[in-house]
Amino acid sequence: MTAGAVQAATYNATSYSDVVPGTCTFAGTKDKAKCEANDRKNLANLIDGNKNTFYSLGLGGSVTLGFGTDFRAGDVSVYEITFTRPTSIDKNYEAFELVALDANKNATGFSKVITNENGFASFRIDSGFTYLKLVDVTKEQFANTSSYDGADIGMVSIAAVPVPAAGVLLLAGLGGFAALRRRKSA
Repeated sequence: MTAGAVQAATYNATSYSDVVPGTCTFAGTKDKAKCEANDRKNLANLIDGNKNTFYSLGLGGSVTLGFGTDFRAGDVSVYEITFTRPTSIDKNYEAFELVALDANKNATGFSKVITNENGFASFRIDSGFTYLKLVDVTKEQFANTSSYDGADIGMVSIAAVPVPAAGVLLLAGLGGFAALRRRKSA
């Protein structure tokens, strides 16, 4: 008996809650227009599955994302739109903290600070979680940033870590042994 590889299902954020809009500061007319741009404030951009549209957390803002399922573990991918290369002249650095939450929205103990240096972050959460909370920490991480509205989140997705095929086979085998033993003793 052989088993093929088990594919991991990928989930994009499907809901948002506990929204706390952050601040948007501006130095001139151009920045003020950006602060007021509706596409930056459109929460639907977080759940549209498109990494090219985004929601701006605002400085100090936060949002909790739901994925429609619970995870035992998962590979998380996050897209931050306004990424800054290390040689950037304007130093438009931004950062947010990602916190894993359980079904009751309590922190599970996993948190990670992500910066916009590369525009994309991928990592594994090895413990169970249901929600991900994103909290802008731009000013805490980069006191001299020129960012006026914090991290711009394009898309968050999770590839559920599947039970390895060998583990499923082991459990089936143990169940078979238990059934044989029960049958033999009867």
